[in-house]
Amino acid sequence: MKRPNQTNKKRRRRILKLWTHAQAQSALPYIASVVRSIREERMEAQQYHLTAQRLARRPGRPDRSAIIAQDEARRDAERAGERFQKAVRELHAIDVDCLDPIQGQALIPFVYRKPTGLVRL
Repeated sequence: MKRPNQTNKKRRRRILKLWTHAQAQSALPYIASVVRSIREERMEAQQYHLTAQRLARRPGRPDRSAIIAQDEARRDAERAGERFQKAVRELHAIDVDCLDPIQGQALIPFVYRKPTGLVRL
């Protein structure tokens, strides 16, 4: 028996662009820049989330300035999260996957082709 939501789902097939080693090498400065942006935005979002949590956990009843500061930290975290997602989508558009945003690791799928043995003179 099939589940109702599985019958309506269509499987999306995605064809990955396989880079040559030379293409990956030449695109590396751009990819490194985007990965740095991903890392910075992720860390910034985490910082704002932590600030908002700390403000929420303060003992006692929050005053007006504490409520405003917590709300601003939450909004800043959302904005940083949106910028993070935008940078991740930028990498996905060129078929590069971010493995670990904090470590700054990305996966570039490339194909290694053995030399044919022909020598060009």
